[in-house]
Amino acid sequence: MITKHLIAISLLISLVACEVTDPNLVLSTSSTYRFNVSEPSNVKVNVINSYNTFIVTLVDSFYNNTGIYEVHWNFEDQNKNKIVEGTYYIELYINQKFVKRSTYIVVYR
Repeated sequence: MITKHLIAISLLISLVACEVTDPNLVLSTSSTYRFNVSEPSNVKVNVINSYNTFIVTLVDSFYNNTGIYEVHWNFEDQNKNKIVEGTYYIELYINQKFVKRSTYIVVYR
C-alpha cells in the first residue's frame, strides 16, 4: 500500500508590511499561516484555487491587539472535504482592502 503524504509549499508574509519572508516547505496534513497586525484591524484570510474559486475562509475577525497571529489550514474546503492537488492562494485583507496573495502548491504522494 502506498502511503500518502501532503506537501505544501508556502510563502509566509507579513500582512501589514506585505513583505515576503522565508519560503517554507511543509510536510504534514496542515499548514500554519502567520500574519502581523500593527494596529487594531478587521482581518480576513480566504483560500481560493487557481480557477479563482472560493475554497474556505480561515479568518474573519477583528483584532484589537497588535502582534503576530497564526491560523492553521488543514487543506479542507468550507464543507470539510479534503482539497484536490493543485495551486491555491491565500488572500489577505485588512479593513476590507486586499493586501497580498500567497501561493500554496498541494501535492499528494
